[in-house]
Amino acid sequence: LKFLQPDPFKKRTPFCYLLRFSLANLLKEELEASTKK
Repeated sequence: LKFLQPDPFKKRTPFCYLLRFSLANLLKEELEASTKK
């Protein structure tokens, strides 16, 4: 029943979004660095 409650997911989502955002930025920087070469 605890897993069905949305509260822990709500607390976790901002962190997941931040993680995904930082990963996207890293990929973008690597792409830009590879194109500069």
